Amino acid sequence: IYLALMGRQGLRELAEQNLSKSEYAKQALRDAGLALPFTAPTFNEFVVTVPDSGAAALARAREAGIVGGFDLAATHPELGPALLVCVTEMARREDIDGLARALAGGRA
Repeated sequence: IYLALMGRQGLRELAEQNLSKSEYAKQALRDAGLALPFTAPTFNEFVVTVPDSGAAALARAREAGIVGGFDLAATHPELGPALLVCVTEMARREDIDGLARALAGGRA
């Protein structure tokens, strides 16, 4: 219903916001010293490696009041300590910057 109410133009604007904020988040995470192991284009979900463990990174994010993502340790251990992160139109730049700091262990 939400998407139907938005209409064609609203849906396009929503998609553009998702993509823009996701790209901003990827750059913020890189600037914080974190790696994104995949180079394929993404929409609003992507993988980021973290310095210690996914569980520790998610705990830091929770302490900052941020939902940090999904720990990939159980499903994709070959990635090392990594998270699947999703950024939507609901994320504010302050939240994204806080996520980058939390996942980097406060180094950003």
